[in-house]
Amino acid sequence: MNLLDGLENAGRYIGEQETDTATFVEAHFSGRDPTAEERLICRTLMSCAKSIDNALAKGREISRLVSSFNETLESLNEAAPIAGAIDDELADLLTRAK
Repeated sequence: MNLLDGLENAGRYIGEQETDTATFVEAHFSGRDPTAEERLICRTLMSCAKSIDNALAKGREISRLVSSFNETLESLNEAAPIAGAIDDELADLLTRAK
């Protein structure tokens, strides 16, 4: 519990990447709680998003940060596939079955 609820982010820059990543993670796990592994991956994803926003705000180059973000996002999708998503191999099998 925070001493002053709602002020934990007071004075901290929160950019679009972090905001959109938080929205994505919340939607990704709507209806269920993430596992410990998934929570860890999500924390790493949020950390990458914060780093991207901070680097952009300072005019720094972000390609390595974006690569890390994308790799972490891929790890999350492997650990917790998006509901309704199918892989290319299964899509190909379904297409050929028709």
